[in-house]
Amino acid sequence: MPKKNQPARLVGRNGELNLKKNNIQSFRLFHYLQAISWQLFLSYALGFYVFVNFLFSLAYLGFDGAHCLNGLPIQQQAHPTFTRQLLDIFFFSTQTFTTVGYGHIRPECDASNIIASIESFMGLMFFSVVTGLFYTKFTKPLVELKWSDKAVFDRSGDGYAFKFMIANEYENKLLDVEANLDLIKLETAPDGRYKKSFYHLNLKRDKVPFLSVPWTVVHVIDENSPLKKMTKERFEQAHIEFFVQVKVYDDVHNRLFFKEFSYFGAAEVAWGHTYQNIQTYTETGALSLDMARFGSTIEVPDFPIVL
Repeated sequence: MPKKNQPARLVGRNGELNLKKNNIQSFRLFHYLQAISWQLFLSYALGFYVFVNFLFSLAYLGFDGAHCLNGLPIQQQAHPTFTRQLLDIFFFSTQTFTTVGYGHIRPECDASNIIASIESFMGLMFFSVVTGLFYTKFTKPLVELKWSDKAVFDRSGDGYAFKFMIANEYENKLLDVEANLDLIKLETAPDGRYKKSFYHLNLKRDKVPFLSVPWTVVHVIDENSPLKKMTKERFEQAHIEFFVQVKVYDDVHNRLFFKEFSYFGAAEVAWGHTYQNIQTYTETGALSLDMARFGSTIEVPDFPIVL
């Protein structure tokens, strides 16, 4: 865990930026509601629904709703409590707002009829907007990539490499898969302030035609790599993040998608490890993948402390 008021990772494992923007001059409610989680979206919708009906209930009460709404159960009581009046009128308000209109309660005064008319209109607008947002969120195309829990520093030929694995989570075809890898390093500027510096890491292979089997993405640590001469101790103490962006074409949605995630420091990058083989062949010669062991690593013997 980073210390309070100290720089942390820039990109989360889920691809979301660990970033807070202050003093934003513009706000797009539609984009915000599309981006938030289902739980938060439904909480907002339910909260707004209850809040608006509560306000209308107070409006009915303010215009003597206890007598202007014919058929309220409280009219049969000699001395109904305020809470009981509010609850009965609230339930009438929900019926009006949703245009259910059971019919056992009806407004009789001009004021209550005007309020009910306004509420019915607002209810239609509210559910039109919520239905539209619900549909667009539900039908929003998504591509789920599975990536290894940890990246590794491993041997590669006569040298060393930084590696991670990605795979397709579902049965759909992902075509023209392209990966981009950057190193984000926290450094200290001359004025003493923190700054994040970005270094591009060349990949041994940055593109595959399709992602039918897991792909091990490899950055060979050669003389041009910013990781050259990195020591295990320095890596564990440094504030280093590996930012990954994957571009894929999904044949189901006929669209191009981008997915981002990152590996942060020694907690998510294993020094001197390699990935276990998860591929075997069946009796018929078909390739079999043990996805339960996807991304599992084993230690590399005699791995050096300097890359």
